[in-house]
Amino acid sequence: MNTNRYDDAPATGGSYLKLESGESARFRIMSTPLNFRETFVDKVTGKSRTADQWAWAVLYKSTTGSGTDMIVNFEAKTFKVGAMIYGAVRDLVRDADWGDPSEYDIEVTRTGEGIKTNYRVLPKSKSQSKPEHLALFAEHGYDAGNPDWADAWLTRQYIDKDNIRPAADASGPGPQDHDPFGDE
Repeated sequence: MNTNRYDDAPATGGSYLKLESGESARFRIMSTPLNFRETFVDKVTGKSRTADQWAWAVLYKSTTGSGTDMIVNFEAKTFKVGAMIYGAVRDLVRDADWGDPSEYDIEVTRTGEGIKTNYRVLPKSKSQSKPEHLALFAEHGYDAGNPDWADAWLTRQYIDKDNIRPAADASGPGPQDHDPFGDE
């Protein structure tokens, strides 16, 4: 089952990054992950389910044109993911060769639909974020000295909804909220 969709989010535009089948996105994670639980209706069974979700503030990179006419665009977006993508990013963070995901781009490709949805998560070469790219997050409270700077922005977009609540408030076992990349 695809728990990575956010049906209220537009497929393009807005501040959400959402992938359809066959699409790829390249971005840089600019915040610590916000963890929460979302209740949704299973499209196969029609029953209500609750799933752990995570969201990051990301610097989304898109291109138009090609060759010498290629233009690279940068946008501040939020990216909500389920366990498959979160686990892949967590593994990169734990890998000594990659570490902090704000130091390199990540490319995610979605294939399949429904219960056959898969994601490929690939790290790209390390580089410094440019000041003009960081400025895109200024209106959202960007603070390089505070790794949790995006919590308020992400909370407004995800947790302040009727069917979503912080993982710490959810019933049943959930991920630890004090160390998003910690061992379970």
